[in-house]
Amino acid sequence: MQRLRRVAGLAIFLCSFAFAAGLDTSKLKPTGYVNDFAHVIDAGSAAQIEAYCGNVERATGAQFAIVTVDTLDDEPVEDVAVRLFKEWGIGKKGTDEGLLVLLAIKDHKNRVEVGYGLEPIITDADAGAVLRGIRPILRQGNYGGALLAAAQQFGQQVAQSKGFTIEGQPLQQTRSGDSGGVGGIFGIIIFFV
Repeated sequence: MQRLRRVAGLAIFLCSFAFAAGLDTSKLKPTGYVNDFAHVIDAGSAAQIEAYCGNVERATGAQFAIVTVDTLDDEPVEDVAVRLFKEWGIGKKGTDEGLLVLLAIKDHKNRVEVGYGLEPIITDADAGAVLRGIRPILRQGNYGGALLAAAQQFGQQVAQSKGFTIEGQPLQQTRSGDSGGVGGIFGIIIFFV
């Protein structure tokens, strides 16, 4: 009987450890468009991204969230990104025009999540192209520059689709792909080194 209690106690301990594993997104509270929990974005870039994302929302209604974390604590980047997207309610109710860019710095992983309303505008192919395009900037350790470039490219796509221009537009454009998303949000992962 005592052996059974020990086994049961060990099982409970291991289960509680398993549930504790992974990034606790409930502790991550959004503070604006830029949420630099890894503390890797310089102040100037953070201000530029914040201003640009505000311009995008004012002109188009689309809400962007730019997020960095140190690590995913061995959790799949897809799970963390989807959970943040849903917990934070990115994109206005009814239009679902939200976009999240997530960088996990130590894990060298990133992900883009897009709400229903932006799926026809920002496809998997588009998101992948943007993430591949910022890889060289990420390799230099310029996280602020990379995320600003990503925000500008996504913002430009949204604005063009709605017939608007956004202050602070990038000079180059991304190409539109054919593939669409699945479900309420879709995402794309590109690993950076």
